[in-house]
Amino acid sequence: MSIVKFRRGDTLIEVSFAIAVFALVALISITLMNTGVTMSEGNLESSMTRNEIDAQAEALRFIQNAYLAEQELVKDQVNDQQIYRKLWEAIAAQAISANNTIDNLPANLADHRNGTYTGCEAAYKGTTNIFNLKSFVINTRNINPYDINGTLYRSQYNTGNFVQATLYPRIIFSNGFNTNDNSLTETGSYYNRISRVEGIWVIAVKEKDYNPEFYDFHIRTCWYAPGKDNPSTISTIVRLYNPDYNKVK
Repeated sequence: MSIVKFRRGDTLIEVSFAIAVFALVALISITLMNTGVTMSEGNLESSMTRNEIDAQAEALRFIQNAYLAEQELVKDQVNDQQIYRKLWEAIAAQAISANNTIDNLPANLADHRNGTYTGCEAAYKGTTNIFNLKSFVINTRNINPYDINGTLYRSQYNTGNFVQATLYPRIIFSNGFNTNDNSLTETGSYYNRISRVEGIWVIAVKEKDYNPEFYDFHIRTCWYAPGKDNPSTISTIVRLYNPDYNKVK
């Protein structure tokens, strides 16, 4: 006589509980993974933004130092032999007066309202914007004092190309034939013409009531980092003395 043994299976409640626990663990794991990816991408964008800011700051310092070197080398002060002087003067011509405050474009735009616009949009469409503050950027890939318009990229002349950041603050270069690419051509020539400026700008402020005279260059950025509703901003100020007043009078 055989004895049949029956094994008791899991109840519907036990199966549902197991699925719920698995789903909860999976959800927590995916959330943590997405948070880690978002933080990594945000840190990368911040690093790239700082690189763009540093590049602008170093380009401004280079132009000033080159002009100072010309003053030492060219004793007769012949303008034709002072090529960086012309570039410096073109940059200085973009400066606004110190009493023409730029408080309407603070370094932190997150809590700022400029007219009917807020956040990064205020910098481009607000009552006081980067265009009427004569913003610009330096073409760091081709600082050519013989081609001022190619080196100094101005918002007044390129209003449609100074736009909000689609990814992070950056300058998009082209080779004059293909646009929106930062790469090398097949022949190896560099893309060194500015095609678009996204989320970064420089505002020059002239302080003329001091001796020696100096300029404050406000380098500012604004973009929306991944997972952020409020804009992210990184900025710095570079103070450069006018080479024409490099000695206290």
